[in-house]
Amino acid sequence: MKCTPAAALTAALTLLLPLVLHAQSTPDYSGSWTMDPERSQTAQQGEPFRAVTFVITQSVGQVRIETTRGNQKENVLYALTNSRASGSSGQPEAYWDGNRLVTETQRTISGQTVTVKEVRSLGPGGADMTVETTVIVQHGYSMSGAKNYSNSKDVFTKTRP
Repeated sequence: MKCTPAAALTAALTLLLPLVLHAQSTPDYSGSWTMDPERSQTAQQGEPFRAVTFVITQSVGQVRIETTRGNQKENVLYALTNSRASGSSGQPEAYWDGNRLVTETQRTISGQTVTVKEVRSLGPGGADMTVETTVIVQHGYSMSGAKNYSNSKDVFTKTRP
C-alpha cells in the first residue's frame, strides 16, 4: 500500500489538530483574585470572615496557587495535566474539565486528613471566577446517612494591576 503525501498530511492533521485546538482553547486563570463576600457562600456561614485572595500563575505544565486567608498564606504548586490523574498519589494535582480548572490536594484540618477539590470557572470576559469547593474528611469509616463532606461556592473578582 502506497502512502501519498496528501494522505500522510491528512493523517498527521487528524492526529495533531485536536491537540492544537485544545491548547488554544485552554483559558488563562493567571492573575490576582479577591473574594466578593456579597456573592460568596463562605463569607455567609456565620463564622468571622477572613478575606481570601488567590494569586494564580499558570503555565503549560503547572499551576501555582498562592492563597491568603486573613494572615495565613499557603503556596501550592500543582502538576497540570489534560485529564484527571490517578488521584492516589497524595500529591497536589490539577487538570482540565473542559474549560474548568480542577485542583485536588490533601490537607490536615483540626487534626483530620481531608481532600480539598476546587473547581474554577471563569465568567464572561474573564473578570469573575467562581470556585466550587468540596472538602471530604478522610476518616476511614462511614455510617449510614452520615455526611463526610461539605460544599461551598465562592465568587472572586480579578484585581486589575
